[in-house]
Amino acid sequence: MKSFYKKELKSFFVPVLLTLIALLGFFIVYFKNNPALAINILAEFSEKIQSMSKSGSLNYFMLIMNNVIVGVIAVILGFIPFFYLSFILIITNAFVSGAVLSVFENLIKIILFGILPHGIFELPALALSVSCGLYLCNKITMRLLKKSDERISTSIYKVTSFFVLIILPMFILAGFIEIYLTPYIMKTFLLSWLICTVLGRVKYFQEVIKWK
Repeated sequence: MKSFYKKELKSFFVPVLLTLIALLGFFIVYFKNNPALAINILAEFSEKIQSMSKSGSLNYFMLIMNNVIVGVIAVILGFIPFFYLSFILIITNAFVSGAVLSVFENLIKIILFGILPHGIFELPALALSVSCGLYLCNKITMRLLKKSDERISTSIYKVTSFFVLIILPMFILAGFIEIYLTPYIMKTFLLSWLICTVLGRVKYFQEVIKWK
């Protein structure tokens, strides 16, 4: 798996991940300037979240399945030659995520404490899924154009093995962190930040009063 990534998948993965991050930043800025559109998208996103929830909290199994299905779709799109359709999922994911993140006031803190803990596994897993789709599309295209001697079945085996052994565990780990650890991290660090902010304001006003 390591040699497959280094020799064949890395050339897809790095550009895909960087594009995902760049598009996410672009859409956050875009929706910051178009809040009404962001709210409409957030309303649709909330309905999807409710379908994955149970008693007001996210359902772990449904969350994992949703992420895995997205990853599988990215790979399946790779079976369509010439068009590299898997890349569409990078755009749609960045679009929706950008809309959701744009509504938060303390964006940096939300990213650090609410997104980063599970995002360090989920975003690369998504990028790897898309990379597998692009790799598969490229191999099938090259085979059809008779520019490659590698059997399509060999490429499918490599992608399937990599998805099961690497990408799937990453999605599972990301889901576990998002459901069970992220809420605790958000509560702990954001509460600490709020306390520090309040104490800082109190100290500031004490200094002002003392100066007067």
